[in-house]
Amino acid sequence: RVATRDDVPRIAEVIWAAYQEFAPVLGAIYPGYLADLLDVEVRLTSGTVLVAEVDGAIAGTATLYTDTAPGGLGWPQGWAVGRALAVDPAARGQGTARALVSAVIARAMRAGADELCLHTGEFMTAAVALYEAIGFRRDPAHDLEATEHLGIAGAEPVTMLAYRLRPTGGRPATLRRLQPVSLVALLATLVLLFGFQGEQIVRQPLVIALLAV
Repeated sequence: RVATRDDVPRIAEVIWAAYQEFAPVLGAIYPGYLADLLDVEVRLTSGTVLVAEVDGAIAGTATLYTDTAPGGLGWPQGWAVGRALAVDPAARGQGTARALVSAVIARAMRAGADELCLHTGEFMTAAVALYEAIGFRRDPAHDLEATEHLGIAGAEPVTMLAYRLRPTGGRPATLRRLQPVSLVALLATLVLLFGFQGEQIVRQPLVIALLAV
């Protein structure tokens, strides 16, 4: 479900608990990295914060931006962005993370996004395995230097890996958004074209091939 402001304290608890294990790897940038993730109030107004419940209690969370502009992070404009996936360590192993990612993908698809993108750390092995199993693919051109993003000078560089997925299963969203009326109009146009120019088209197989595409 979509989170409300009443959920913010529990969401923060889940994020804090989920990311503690990465403190040794992130080192000097960990406080800034965690603070960015814990800024749930901002994400409530600029994106869609989702929560998953187990036995009536929030056990996980994820955020979706249907446009990269609010999320930033160097992605092309118009792509959807997933961020801040977190599952309470006490609730892991029940499919909560997969359910949250699936919900993010479904919402990105309904929003008409051609691409859904995200960043994760190579050291976040469980998350990487999940994303790749679902179908996300690497996009090295959009890898993110976390120290630079957080404005932390002098810290050991930490590269966040970029992944992306086409929510429509390979078809551009613009094609998926064609309504039945549009498809009927397209077919009618082709029928008329063949009616008036059929003989010429038959003589030019390349034209037929292009129309089929």
